[in-house]
Amino acid sequence: GARAEAEEASRGKSQAEMRVSRAEADSEVLRQDVSRRAAEVVDLTERVQRATADASAARADASRAAADLDAAKAKRKAEDAGHEAQLGALRVELEGLREEVQAARLAERDAQREAGAARKALESKACEINGLREELNQSKAKVEAAEKHAEDTVMALRGEAVRLRTRAETASTAAKEAQDQCEALQ
Repeated sequence: GARAEAEEASRGKSQAEMRVSRAEADSEVLRQDVSRRAAEVVDLTERVQRATADASAARADASRAAADLDAAKAKRKAEDAGHEAQLGALRVELEGLREEVQAARLAERDAQREAGAARKALESKACEINGLREELNQSKAKVEAAEKHAEDTVMALRGEAVRLRTRAETASTAAKEAQDQCEALQ
């Protein structure tokens, strides 16, 4: 009976040793699995940290890009406003130039009308001057004729006066002779 117990105990010991060995093997497998998983966790943690850093950088880039876009939009808006103001000023200037051109055309039309009237007045004055010249020439001719007539009359009167003086002298001489004869007869 004691041998049977010893064998039973030996078998129990062997089984226990086998269970311990299996447990140790399982424990080693578990330890390796835990170690591998811990390494994976570390790797995952690093990857998460890298991804978080990348996300932060991407967010910063996105913020910068959004700020740049806002600045570009504001600049474009300001430029558009400036261009619109310039365009408005050019429109006003163009309208002013149109009005000036219209006024210049009206002034040119008035000037042409005045020039036409002045030409007609000048032609009329030229006709009047020609008429006056003709009258002046006629008057000159009349004056020249009157002067010649006066000269002829003066010459004729001078001749008549000479003749009358000669006759008077002759008559005076005759009267003196007659008187002398009368005195001699007495």
